[in-house]
Amino acid sequence: MPVFALGNWLPRVLYSWGCGGQNCGLAQVLFSSPDWRIPIIAKRLNARYDWLNGRWGTDPYRLLDAGDGCKPVTSVKGAVAWVSEGGCSFFTK
Repeated sequence: MPVFALGNWLPRVLYSWGCGGQNCGLAQVLFSSPDWRIPIIAKRLNARYDWLNGRWGTDPYRLLDAGDGCKPVTSVKGAVAWVSEGGCSFFTK
């Protein structure tokens, strides 16, 4: 069994990362595709802001490049924006 198939339960058990508020979970997102051998796991920017809507359904989402996220990119409206690190603060992004 590949390690990524274990999901989030292992870090939760080892580090006892509990969450009592809304938007609970680890600060990460998982992207998968039938065309990929393994999924991609990345840091989730909105995990820092629990007041943002954190409810994602099981429907597929479009993933679009939004550069470094330091300036608005209208072409990603309605999609999940992939934002690179650097360029400006997380607050600006």
